[in-house]
Amino acid sequence: MILWKWIWFGLLVILLAACSNQSDVDRFIATDPDAYVLGQGVYAQNCAACHGSNGEGQFPENPRARDASGRYGAPPHDDSGHTWHHDDDLLYQIVREGGMGNPEDFNPMPAFGERLSDEEIEAVIFYIKTFWTEEQRQNQQQATDAIRNQDN
Repeated sequence: MILWKWIWFGLLVILLAACSNQSDVDRFIATDPDAYVLGQGVYAQNCAACHGSNGEGQFPENPRARDASGRYGAPPHDDSGHTWHHDDDLLYQIVREGGMGNPEDFNPMPAFGERLSDEEIEAVIFYIKTFWTEEQRQNQQQATDAIRNQDN
């Protein structure tokens, strides 16, 4: 009888561990499932062609590679990239107003401010965050909070 209790206990522990491993992103999505769905569509239609369908960037094998024009490709937005180092307000500004960097070194990202609504821009940023680890999302949120608290 005691053996069965330990077996059931062990199975429960394994089941809970399996659920917690896959639910990191699911828990994040659950905070705003409507934004996730909207952002997924916006990303597929407006971002994936350059940044990759999974945020892997234009040149996933070598993100620092240059294209035929001598410019760097579109950067990755997944956990291998640096997008998560930027606060939400800067990400919003980049999507709305267009890319950053010297146009001789980088293909300028087009401005989407007249094509996308504020809600769509916020949703696509939310969606991009699903490419990151939980730790990266937490660090990025801390950066966002720090920037916003400077203004107060």
